[in-house]
Amino acid sequence: MEPEATDIDMATSESPPPPAPPTLPIVQWSSFAMGRVPRQPNRRNRRNERPTSERPKVPKKVKQSSSTYCWPAFPLSFQKNYGFSTNFMLGGFPRSSVKAVQHFHKLIAPPEKPNCFSLKPHEIQKLSKAFFENIQARWCFRKLVLCWRIKRCRKINEEDPMTMEAIKQPVEIYDLYNKAIYTFEAKSLARAWKSNLLNHDGVFPEPKFPVNPFTNLKLQTLQVHTSCKAIRKAGHIDWVLDSFCSCYYDLEHWNKKFSIPLKVESLTSILADKSCYDRFDLAMDFAELQHELHGLDFPKKMFEWIFSKHEVETYAEIWIRACKKYYVEKYTIMDKDDLEDLEVRSSVTNAYLIEVPAIVKVLYEKYLERTQRNGRRRIQNRVISASSGNSTV
Repeated sequence: MEPEATDIDMATSESPPPPAPPTLPIVQWSSFAMGRVPRQPNRRNRRNERPTSERPKVPKKVKQSSSTYCWPAFPLSFQKNYGFSTNFMLGGFPRSSVKAVQHFHKLIAPPEKPNCFSLKPHEIQKLSKAFFENIQARWCFRKLVLCWRIKRCRKINEEDPMTMEAIKQPVEIYDLYNKAIYTFEAKSLARAWKSNLLNHDGVFPEPKFPVNPFTNLKLQTLQVHTSCKAIRKAGHIDWVLDSFCSCYYDLEHWNKKFSIPLKVESLTSILADKSCYDRFDLAMDFAELQHELHGLDFPKKMFEWIFSKHEVETYAEIWIRACKKYYVEKYTIMDKDDLEDLEVRSSVTNAYLIEVPAIVKVLYEKYLERTQRNGRRRIQNRVISASSGNSTV
């Protein structure tokens, strides 16, 4: 008869090993959030089927499974999820504070689908407090970095590069990337930026964004904003820069909103420049229109001489003033009926210009005689030169 087994013998005797715990799929939050679909195993990547003992033992890095995905259980407790909320949600916000606030409001907005998870009011309050503390810390650190970068900049010029004179009302432009500070006179900088904004192709405005007059490179919005504040403080602001500031330095929006005043400015600059060919075209078109409205033939060569020669400058300036008044009213009128009335009114008010003064006619006849005489002299000189060349041969 075998002896009974005691507790010590049962503890020392070999017992079967406990069952292994079930393996759970590893969650990949980033892959699931990016919308990746689980891939099926590829036959080409399979190892050769051979016993485990024959395979070489190579140390491997632990890899997460890429073939199994599952949605993680979202904790409903805000205290448990506070770290995830601040690190994942706030950490993925854009750099711009305005865009970050817009994204945050979209995040805490009530969901469109009723089955989606929504935060509770006290949770939203805590998350809002953490978010705005993050924004405030970001702004404080940004100011610190900006002051540090400005301290490292050096001054490039001591005189105004446009006037080459000493600067009385300085306006500084900071180029933090090149570690440079450019100083300009407020009046000359305002004039240069006004010419950039009033750039035009004929009568059609084509404004350009303000540039650095020293390097001729396009400036950033913050640089233009701080410089316009300094120009305004110096008292050299006009309606062009003021309207551009009111449109928040958006060039396309400013061009659409102030299209009519910009056309008038381009027309004024064209008619004031006597060397501009567009001035000659506008004056010729206006003179031809007035002759058509009165039913008269247009003496084209005479008016070409009138608008191109300085002998009759006073008479030409009268035509230019009437031309400017007509085109300014034309660009400000939107209705077709009003445009027809404008042509009738201009034909009545400019009727005295149709009859060319006798002095202008006499000067034009002398000009024709002089040109004919010079033309005959040229022809005689060519004939003499040709005959002398043949005689030498």
